[in-house]
Amino acid sequence: MADSEYSGGSGTFFMGYGVDIHSVPGVIKSSQALKKESGSVVASFCNFVVYNNPNTFWFSNTGIVYKRTSGGTWTKVHDAATPILGAYVFNGYVYYATATALGRIAVANANSEATWSSQVSNFAVLDSAAYHPMVVSGLYLLIGNDTKIATVDDTSTFTASGTPDVTLEPVPLGHSINTMVNFGADILVGTKAIFPGASCYLLRWDLVSAAWVSADAVEGEVLVNCFLPVDNYVFVQAGYHGRIYYYNGEILERFKTIPGEYSTYTSKAMISYPQSTCNFLGRALLGVSNYSGNPITAEGVYSLAQYDKGYPMALVCEYVISTYHNNAIKIGALFADNTTSTLLVAWEDDTIALSPVFGVDVIDWTSKIISSYFKTRFIGGNRECKKTFEEYSVSYRSLPALTSLNVEVIPNYSGSQIPITLTDESAYAKYFSKQHIEAGEIQIRVDFNCDGDYSPEVTEVYTKWNNQDNL
Repeated sequence: MADSEYSGGSGTFFMGYGVDIHSVPGVIKSSQALKKESGSVVASFCNFVVYNNPNTFWFSNTGIVYKRTSGGTWTKVHDAATPILGAYVFNGYVYYATATALGRIAVANANSEATWSSQVSNFAVLDSAAYHPMVVSGLYLLIGNDTKIATVDDTSTFTASGTPDVTLEPVPLGHSINTMVNFGADILVGTKAIFPGASCYLLRWDLVSAAWVSADAVEGEVLVNCFLPVDNYVFVQAGYHGRIYYYNGEILERFKTIPGEYSTYTSKAMISYPQSTCNFLGRALLGVSNYSGNPITAEGVYSLAQYDKGYPMALVCEYVISTYHNNAIKIGALFADNTTSTLLVAWEDDTIALSPVFGVDVIDWTSKIISSYFKTRFIGGNRECKKTFEEYSVSYRSLPALTSLNVEVIPNYSGSQIPITLTDESAYAKYFSKQHIEAGEIQIRVDFNCDGDYSPEVTEVYTKWNNQDNL
């Protein structure tokens, strides 16, 4: 993805929506569709998910716990009656956190509503916080406990700050722990700034020191939303303006911004939730959600990956929720089972005011997305010259039976789309047109018309123009 419709590096397009750019270098095709699997069972927004072979448990912002079997059957198993703000499976128990309590249930008892109701217990008291993220490192379950890291060890000993052996100092004054991730034998902690004007922090702890190993203030950002799991790398999505950072082992470095027209967090802002990320088949996935005002062209599940070390890390909106809406939506917890190539995506669709719809989708390996497209940056060379755009070519690697491509041109930043009448020159594996359009610059949009699991595979888009004059 380019930086905007007007600027970007070589080989970038402005927007790729529901497209796969990673599978085959130099080829763009439609991605696999997502289909709703949870039916009417899931009726709230699922922020967290844990895996306990062969089931997954999904925890919602209203306190409901759902169970999914490996066969895709969904049931409600518990209602904590208050938002669940973190969860993990550790040492034979399913742990989950509400604002001020850590609950747990033995995994053997977690499969039905009856046993949840009778066996779940409030295991420990937590300090109130927006989230209580959890990770496991060595013999410890680590829990974000507002300004501290609490632990549960392998003997079920709870420590409110640090471990039984080490009392860890609090996070910097005016901050709360928002998200955590493993980093080798250490853990990384992302904070949310509470004081006006403060910047969030990325902190690192080695589990044996009483102080943080390192602390990096992320200037201009008020919260670290989540960590992206990329092999041998750590990327961070921070703030409300779509910025992604790279962690070099000591500090965060600016890497990429998800294109959008952002302003204040109350008017035009995005967000990614703490567990709205996973690694699916070697690609880091990131749920991009509306926070206010829909500043991004398309909300959905973005992928960040490279084909091999000779290729750049490439970002694209790869997956679209089953309602096919891409504004006024939230992406919740993501879960990837790479053994069975299963991807699950929790979501909330707010396109109908005051009547949100909820669900969890599963990847559909029998169908491609029906509304995928990509759109180029504006093309036109010297902007001061009037031009006649007179040739358009879309080359393809394959065009399966019953599939096709639609091409439209947007002239002069107008937003109006002019359909291009194309001829399929199959002997040359391209669509071609000589339709004339007068403009200073144009943008080209290519839509994929798929059939089941078959998609056109595009390799190149070309246009030719004649300069009329320099007036």
